[in-house]
Amino acid sequence: MAVVLAATGAFLYFRLSSSLDETIDEGLRARSAELAPSLLQGSGYAGDETFAQVLDPGGRVIDATPQIGEEPLVDADSRARAVTNGSLWLELSDVQGIEGRARLLVTPLEDRLCPSCPGASSRSGTLVVGSSLEERDEALRGFLGELFIIGPAALLLASLLGYGIAAAALRPVESMRAEADTISGVEPGGRLPLPSSRDEVRRLGETLNEMLARLDSALERERSFVADASHELRTPLALLKAELDVALRRPRSKEELEQALRSAAAETDRLSQLAEDLLVLARSDRGQ
Repeated sequence: MAVVLAATGAFLYFRLSSSLDETIDEGLRARSAELAPSLLQGSGYAGDETFAQVLDPGGRVIDATPQIGEEPLVDADSRARAVTNGSLWLELSDVQGIEGRARLLVTPLEDRLCPSCPGASSRSGTLVVGSSLEERDEALRGFLGELFIIGPAALLLASLLGYGIAAAALRPVESMRAEADTISGVEPGGRLPLPSSRDEVRRLGETLNEMLARLDSALERERSFVADASHELRTPLALLKAELDVALRRPRSKEELEQALRSAAAETDRLSQLAEDLLVLARSDRGQ
């Protein structure tokens, strides 16, 4: 979120800077187009909010806005480039009478004659129009200061909101974990609580509940098996003990003792068979 906010702030800052620069450039183009015809016709220059300066081919100041003085704003190299390219954009940081940096548009003036003008004359040279960037820079500084105030506040708010959303999303998981901690084989039938939302967490809970149902069913089968096995073992053991008790209760003849021993041996064989069956079942549960 910090990266997103920083990228958004940078985009807005540079977009505002570009928009202000476009507005200033459009104003300078319009002012240059407005001044050039009147200068070529020899009608002079009347200053306004922007500043301007007219240079002859040798670079001397012919006319200028009063506050910028009599020093040429551009050198010979800049004038030559303006002639080559048709116009030239410059930024200066030390224009006399102007606070802060200044944006300049340098435009060459072609020789033209105005026959219809009284006292026909021609003007040639270079027209320089400019505007102070102080208000533009001040606006950008103010906007940057607001970004440094709003950005951390937005980051804090987004962090709290993200934490709240994450906590709300994980609350059903914690509820299922707490319930799973209480489920045991002593009290079968326990199930995990399911959230009302139809999402991955609910599907996970449904799957775990199905697993618990299978485990409960397996546990119930084990209990039934143990009960049945206990019942099956109890009968031959009871008969075996009864046969031995009867044989020992009073003196018996050889035939009676032999019959009792045969009966005990039969019950012993039955117990052995039950033990073998249990061993087979145990091996089958392990896939053997």
